[in-house]
Amino acid sequence: MIIVVYFLIITFFCSNSKSSGIKLCYNYGMKYFSHFLILLASIVPVFASAHVSYVIKKEDMVRVAGENPAYLEHALSIPMDWVLMIGTAVLVLAVAIFCNKNKTIIKFLNKIKDKLSSYHELIPWIIRLALGISLLGAGMSDVLISPTYTDAHVFSLIQITLGFFFLSGFLLIPTTITSILIFLYGLFTNSYLIGNMDFLVLAVSFLVFHSARPGVDDMFGISMFKFIKIDRKYLAPILRLGLGFAFVYLALYEKLLNPGFSDLVVHQYNLASIVPVDPSMWVLSAGLIELLLGILIIIGFYTRTVAFVAFLVISMTFFYFKEAVYSHVTLFSALAILAIEGGGLWSVDKKLENK
Repeated sequence: MIIVVYFLIITFFCSNSKSSGIKLCYNYGMKYFSHFLILLASIVPVFASAHVSYVIKKEDMVRVAGENPAYLEHALSIPMDWVLMIGTAVLVLAVAIFCNKNKTIIKFLNKIKDKLSSYHELIPWIIRLALGISLLGAGMSDVLISPTYTDAHVFSLIQITLGFFFLSGFLLIPTTITSILIFLYGLFTNSYLIGNMDFLVLAVSFLVFHSARPGVDDMFGISMFKFIKIDRKYLAPILRLGLGFAFVYLALYEKLLNPGFSDLVVHQYNLASIVPVDPSMWVLSAGLIELLLGILIIIGFYTRTVAFVAFLVISMTFFYFKEAVYSHVTLFSALAILAIEGGGLWSVDKKLENK
């Protein structure tokens, strides 16, 4: 946490400094430091971005809920775990420097970036597919948006209907507004839906496009609530703030403030056999990395790379824990769109590009 705060302070100070010497040191230092942080995030335990409540029983979570500073302090008291972590960090830093110096890799990454930028016209369709599948899955499972919001029978038929409307492209704007209102109701009655902000930001993001192609609205010329439209320049900030806040919330709530939740997952799935460190180190590292990813997404620093890393980590958790498809499809889609859009307005990436 100290490193993250220090990093933000240095970024603000150096980016506003008039000294060419300070800026030169900053540019070289941050070039390697940023790659180091991003690659470090890609090798943390696959558990880093899991929704704990998706794989742990509610009664078990109630039993172990609460802060436990001694548990997290224990993670810092095991020398061999530190040796493993430091050794891994040195290896990652070496790889980062190599990648940054290799012209072939740099050329390849630039080509990928250009290709991603050409996918803008696919974003509305990506959003519709994600929201449609998510609502259909939730409705068929009798939950409200998230698997953690159970016994939502009254919303099942509504969600299934909205899901089909999104997929068929029928009454898209009223469907989007209704979906937003349902999420806000769920959030008001169950604060844990903060961890599912990806659903909300996708729904709000669709109001940027109003694209009905392909769909029933386009075929029959149906146009409703066209006046409700958000400027395109706000798409990336909406995605960054929503996704980043969700990551930060899950890091704090499920890992750092309630380490017992994550400890249950480590033991239940025997994660220490994958990376041989103490369970407390698993929980601490997972929480800190998820917190770091959230902060980087919010400020828009190396946005495309961070989105790719987050996508990779979440994919690993998804397959490892065999979670329901609908529970993550909006998160996958939001990260994919962020990779296409980049940092955008009010991001560190944009500021660096302008300079």
